[in-house]
Amino acid sequence: MTRTDEEKGEKGRKASREKRLLKLYENIEDSRPWETEIKNAGESGKLNSKKLYLYYLQKGMDVYTGEEIDIEELFTDNRYDIDHIYPRSLTNDNNLENNLVLVSKKINENEKKNIY
Repeated sequence: MTRTDEEKGEKGRKASREKRLLKLYENIEDSRPWETEIKNAGESGKLNSKKLYLYYLQKGMDVYTGEEIDIEELFTDNRYDIDHIYPRSLTNDNNLENNLVLVSKKINENEKKNIY
């Protein structure tokens, strides 16, 4: 898939997750220091985690319930799942920006089933 100039970094490399998130958060007015959190996570390498990247991509909200995701519980195995928006039975798309979301494990397992 061809990338836009914005998605390319120096020498044609894909823009970092940190840069993509900071671009998204440029015009968000909020009392929470999102940019600082994202920069710290980028510098420490924590943005390499799919869960944390999706957390910031979704502004800390569960896509299915609209509730705030507890960042302290993000890596607790029984709290949050990474889910495909379109089921894998219908597409092979595992792209973080296109088809994966961070959601409550309970809602994902018990209520969503194969509804999309």
